[in-house]
Amino acid sequence: MNRVWTVAKLNNYISGLIEDDPAFAPQIVVEGNVSLGPKGYSRFSHIYFTLIDPDDPAPDYQKAKLSCAMWKSTVERGGLTYEMKNGDNIRVTGRIAVYGARSQYQLIATRIENAGAGKLEEAKRALFNELRARGYFEADHKKPIPAYITRVGIVTSPTGEAVHDIIRNIQLRNPHVEIYLVPALVQGDEAARSIAEALYIIDRLGMDVIICGRGGGSPEDLMAFSSIEVAQAIYDCETPVISAVGHEPDMSISDYVADLRVATPTAAAMQIFDYRSFCEDLYRRRDELKGRINHRIMEAELHLRRVKEQVDKGAPDLFLARMEKELIRLRKTIEYSISDKLKDRETAMSGYGPFLKNALGLKLGSVTGALSLAAASLPQAMGKKLENRTNTLRLAAQKIEYSSPLKKLSDGYAYVEGDKGRITSVSQVKRDDQIRLTLSDGMIESRVDKIKEKDIAGKEE
Repeated sequence: MNRVWTVAKLNNYISGLIEDDPAFAPQIVVEGNVSLGPKGYSRFSHIYFTLIDPDDPAPDYQKAKLSCAMWKSTVERGGLTYEMKNGDNIRVTGRIAVYGARSQYQLIATRIENAGAGKLEEAKRALFNELRARGYFEADHKKPIPAYITRVGIVTSPTGEAVHDIIRNIQLRNPHVEIYLVPALVQGDEAARSIAEALYIIDRLGMDVIICGRGGGSPEDLMAFSSIEVAQAIYDCETPVISAVGHEPDMSISDYVADLRVATPTAAAMQIFDYRSFCEDLYRRRDELKGRINHRIMEAELHLRRVKEQVDKGAPDLFLARMEKELIRLRKTIEYSISDKLKDRETAMSGYGPFLKNALGLKLGSVTGALSLAAASLPQAMGKKLENRTNTLRLAAQKIEYSSPLKKLSDGYAYVEGDKGRITSVSQVKRDDQIRLTLSDGMIESRVDKIKEKDIAGKEE
């Protein structure tokens, strides 16, 4: 009958076998590629990491792995000889110990040394150099991200945090955007093929932009985004592609091939234009346009009033009316002046008294006769004077009428002006300029189609 073990007894037995094995005593040296996880490590606490066998022929997610730990006290004593980073090929010295709580064994490190660049990094660097030589990273190949996006395609895991971050932030910025998700594996041996197939599918659906990525991870987790399959799929896409793998500071091959690289899936969502800001900007531009139109209308009205005032000042009928009023005023002034002078003379003469009456009777009679004759001839003289003035005014009115702009307009002439004012020479216009011709009964807006200049002799060229 088989012996029945408890879990603790089995773990203790295996621990004894390992720890008592001479092959593991007192310590061993193991070499492999280091994986620190997305949070990395700190020199001020315990360091937990994984060693991956780069020579294992199995797929990436099935490669042989060994859990390792270096205690804080060992770190402080100088057990860590350099700053590790994901993908480094390191050499770890330590002892094998069994962690019974999880029924697993791990390597407790006493010294960590750099054994050279990791195989994953070497493969990535080789592919990078190959694609760069083939022009996959050239700026001429990059397609611009549209300013106004209405259809977004997403290629990522349907269950990860990345897809939820992308969708949530897109909907916060613009609830009217259509979102299409083509799910893909983003980790493991089949991830590269899955991502490439999803990209080819979404590219044929008429998207404005494609977001491809995941929420970060260790170098081995992100290797699919540094594969030739994904790089080629991104390069072949007719739709602009945003790479949002979510890791810093190292970049995946997909970051270099994509039309735009952002640090996180959330940053990719921020590339979708903000609908509220768009509406606010639209309203602001509308108000600015209204203001400009109203200003132009006010300027046009002011210009029309000025033109009307100038035309009114030069109109013959208004000029004659003003002169007629002035003539009437002058006539009344003369009449009042004569009447006042006669009254003054009568008053002065009456003041001499009766004692001059007899002496001056004869003289007054003659003067009175002379004044009567003058009074009789004065209206005739004034009429003659007024007639001369009227003839003079009539001649002036005729001259004004002949030189009036309205007369010239009625004779077939036109007043020509452009955007910069009055046009008096062909040198002031060029072809396709807009000009206005003012006639006696309206205005014509026209475009200059042909210009003919005259030479010094007056011939047209």
